[in-house]
Amino acid sequence: MSRRKDLLSVSYHSDDDTGMYQIGEIDFGVNFELENYIKKYKYKGVKDILAALGHLAWEVKQAYYKVGVPPDEAKNGIDCGNNKL
Repeated sequence: MSRRKDLLSVSYHSDDDTGMYQIGEIDFGVNFELENYIKKYKYKGVKDILAALGHLAWEVKQAYYKVGVPPDEAKNGIDCGNNKL
């Protein structure tokens, strides 16, 4: 059986009864396992993580276009925060 350990995480707040977070706010974390992983796999491990993050960034952008880009954003090639994608 395969075993997995989280190195990094990304989630969002879908509900908040404390008033500390905004609904939709992104939260992320770095697990203590990240340093152990890098110690074990060295630069190859770093390259693998960065490649995976690059792929995830591509997937986010693809999902954005798949759900339908509002015409004004598509025309300008910008996101809601006026940052170039």
